Amino acid sequence: MKRYFLILIFLSIFVGHFVHAEVPITTGFIPGQIWYSKEPLAEGDNVKVYTAIWNGDNDSLSAQVTFYDKNVVLGTRDVVVLPSQMKDIYVSWQVTSGDHSISAKIVSSSISPSGKKEQVTLSRSFTSEDHKFVPVLLKTSDGTPASNSDIVNSQIDNVSSTVNNIIPESVSSPISKSFNSIDDFRNNTSSQIDSLKNSTQKTIDSFSVKSNAETNDTKAKKISDIKAKEASPINQIDKPMAYIKLFFLYIFSFIFSNKIIFYGLIAVVIFLLLRYVYRKIKYR
Repeated sequence: MKRYFLILIFLSIFVGHFVHAEVPITTGFIPGQIWYSKEPLAEGDNVKVYTAIWNGDNDSLSAQVTFYDKNVVLGTRDVVVLPSQMKDIYVSWQVTSGDHSISAKIVSSSISPSGKKEQVTLSRSFTSEDHKFVPVLLKTSDGTPASNSDIVNSQIDNVSSTVNNIIPESVSSPISKSFNSIDDFRNNTSSQIDSLKNSTQKTIDSFSVKSNAETNDTKAKKISDIKAKEASPINQIDKPMAYIKLFFLYIFSFIFSNKIIFYGLIAVVIFLLLRYVYRKIKYR
């Protein structure tokens, strides 16, 4: 009888310890939770990589958390999370260029019932991997980060030097002069269109002034003016024609005053002509 009593006491202690070591399934990392103190990431930046741990148990949770970039350890931190609370944790990271897979893992964890630490295994001990690509940071000759305009200018200089090396000066000089002539034509045409646009706008404004003056005339004079307009049908279409003319002048002004649009249209026209000639030769 005494033997059975001792076995019963042993089982109650062992089972009680085992049950107490269990923690709610929600305790651990919030699923997929990795974030940064600064985004977007840039090469050379010093950022903090964060995650958060939720403790759904009735006892405090002590955990050791390791952060990874793929298989490289970024750092390890210890954290204590009180019952029914969430706590964030982070490591510092100097960002490098290339592909990254950032994650965190709880490498050890324990709870403290009755002041004694008991090791526990958490079901949520891994975060999902956060995949990031960081481009190479281009720098100027003095070591400062290059802006977009610096990069574009550098590429233009490279292209220009390459073209100058490939195209002889006897060819490049006439091309440059022809380009300047086309640009002079564009500027002169744009100025002429602006002058026509202004004069057409003044004509339309004069129609509006006449219309406002008519509202102050007597009824008899209005009737006589209407009869005069009916007798001269050409005058009736002057105003709508002026609006149509102004509309097209605005379109042409937009084309000739904008270099990108102007030369883009020229390129499209040349492409269509070359394709037309090519098809004529191919199917002749």
